[in-house]
Amino acid sequence: MTLTMLAVDAPDPGVAAELATVADGLERSAEQLVTRQLARYAEFPLYEVVAQEDLRRSGLRNVCRIISSLRGSDRLPAEVTEDETETGRQRALQGVPAESMTSLFRTAYGELRDAFVEAAVEARCGSEAILIGTQRLWRLADQQTSALLTGYHQAELARARADESRRAAFLTALLSGTLPMDGDR
Repeated sequence: MTLTMLAVDAPDPGVAAELATVADGLERSAEQLVTRQLARYAEFPLYEVVAQEDLRRSGLRNVCRIISSLRGSDRLPAEVTEDETETGRQRALQGVPAESMTSLFRTAYGELRDAFVEAAVEARCGSEAILIGTQRLWRLADQQTSALLTGYHQAELARARADESRRAAFLTALLSGTLPMDGDR
């Protein structure tokens, strides 16, 4: 048995058509896919600090991205990457641990991957189309996870720099004798 590389970025036209058919079906069921993700989000109690509308918007973005990826556009546009970076930054500021953020994201993408496989089987796609679609979804999930973590770490770094700056200002005031005393306030 010889293994061959699948043409993930430029599959056979028949495979591309199968993936487009599945993408069309997922697009028609976008609201149901968002609802499936929201149900899974409820399993993460640390996410209670995140507004339900933000979670819904993220769920819909996830669905739109997998549809685009299945149609052959698996590079994220700059504004989408920035959006995920901003989402990561917001989660850091909201106090959501990075582990919870990435775990929830993987859970959401697992739900969407399962929906893709269900739809592909229902559409009687061949194994090559299912493999290529799955590879595209994993690549997309990796890109988005990186963007989320970049934003998260940028927020942590900014917070650490601000703390360092406050400590330096305190030390400077203490050493220069300009630190206000409790009675001076």
